Amino acid sequence: MKDDKIGPKIHEPSDEEINETISLVKDRYDIFITKEDAAKLSKLYQEIEWWFMVEKFAGTKKKMDEDISKEIQDYIKSHRGESVNLIEAGKESQESLDFAIPHEKRRLAKVIKKIIDKYK
Repeated sequence: MKDDKIGPKIHEPSDEEINETISLVKDRYDIFITKEDAAKLSKLYQEIEWWFMVEKFAGTKKKMDEDISKEIQDYIKSHRGESVNLIEAGKESQESLDFAIPHEKRRLAKVIKKIIDKYK
């Protein structure tokens, strides 16, 4: 079965990544955080990094790759029961990204800030 999840693939951070996050937070905010919160932040950083990469790709205004448009077309058909052509699928994808990217970056920034603020 094909994975229909659209979005970042977040992995569990390694001990090294957790320690790097603790060090980053110490250097940036002059606070010490728990390993548990460092693991949460590491995952949030992975996700926000993914959104910045999507933004970079979307911001190039390159013509939507036909394979990606085809996947979006299939996704719309299977989840909404609607048939759309490749141009409409590409346009819908761009419009969705124009909304989702800033929304998700703000959401993640708030969660990150909430974790950091616990220690201030």
